[in-house]
Amino acid sequence: MLYTHALLLPVILIKRLLVGDILSRFVRRKARRGTVTKILLNLCSSLTILMIVLYASEQFTHSRIGCRVANIMRYYLVLVSLFWNGIEAHNMYRMLIKVFNTGEQSYFVLKAAIVAWGL
Repeated sequence: MLYTHALLLPVILIKRLLVGDILSRFVRRKARRGTVTKILLNLCSSLTILMIVLYASEQFTHSRIGCRVANIMRYYLVLVSLFWNGIEAHNMYRMLIKVFNTGEQSYFVLKAAIVAWGL
């Protein structure tokens, strides 16, 4: 019970930021086209799914199989979120450091999604 009340405010703030970011990106048509936006949407969606799994996994801790499945989902979604952070860092490196190499890598977000989501 103490665990739930101690993390309630930060979790609410994180959820509002993620939902607000996703909604603002979907509303503005021009913002949806960029590579950065697509990467951030994937990162926000992976974090949102992670938060949902964290809340829902509390219900499955009574059985051994449910606990294992919940832990597998948590580990997977944490790794996906870390991969998206790494992809965002790589994209920032491409944009900021490799200034003179302006060639856009073809299907960068699709390749990144395949790697990050583990497809």
